[in-house]
Amino acid sequence: MDLYPAFLDLGGRLVLLAGGGEVAARKLRTLLAAGAGVRLVSPELSPAVRDLAEGGEVEHIPRIFRPADLEGVSLCIAATSDPEANREIAREAKARGVFVNLASSPEEGDFQVPAAFRRGSLTVAVSTGGASPAVARKVRLILEKALGPEWGPGLRILAAVRRRITAGGGPARENREIFYRLVDSPL
Repeated sequence: MDLYPAFLDLGGRLVLLAGGGEVAARKLRTLLAAGAGVRLVSPELSPAVRDLAEGGEVEHIPRIFRPADLEGVSLCIAATSDPEANREIAREAKARGVFVNLASSPEEGDFQVPAAFRRGSLTVAVSTGGASPAVARKVRLILEKALGPEWGPGLRILAAVRRRITAGGGPARENREIFYRLVDSPL
């Protein structure tokens, strides 16, 4: 499957998350970190989901999914323990033009969530287009080891330098050369 890679700004957007188990906990953690508002639909919550829901911008609806739950949402993640329920949620979301991810079968959704990690403002994401999540995980682990924690502070320094240089009003071509020399330097 050919996918269009993208990083989404979910700040201030409402996302529907259906499910209350461990998979939902992982999804909820990343949604909240991205600044999304979350409508969480699940009759039961695992302790991890309950803890996250209490500390973030989460509207918990303690019942099974209903199509009306999709009203006003920008994105939907079906992460229940029931694959058929996830498919029904996906059908309803697609009928409303809402992008949907199925945790139980990502290839049936509109988008897939890659294996990813962060080093400050650097985000590295790996996808195999659903061919092998195990390979995506392995590549992520290799890259995590190769890109150590120093990348976070290094990027903060480079961002500050970049702001100063661009504020100087120099030609973009010259600025770009400076930026590439800095990246290739021992900094």
